[in-house]
Amino acid sequence: MRQSRRMSSTEAATNVVIGYILAVKAWIWHQPNLLFGIASKKGFVNHVQARPVEVRP
Repeated sequence: MRQSRRMSSTEAATNVVIGYILAVKAWIWHQPNLLFGIASKKGFVNHVQARPVEVRP
């Protein structure tokens, strides 16, 4: 039996996700300005410096 050649669907999906994340990380790593822009767009920078006002009820 050549079971090692075939991966289960969960293993294949996990490998695809890990590969995708690593590729995105490597791509963003060379574009720090893009990373900072995404972070500030999502309010991450504001959250680090001071708590966002819209979070309060």
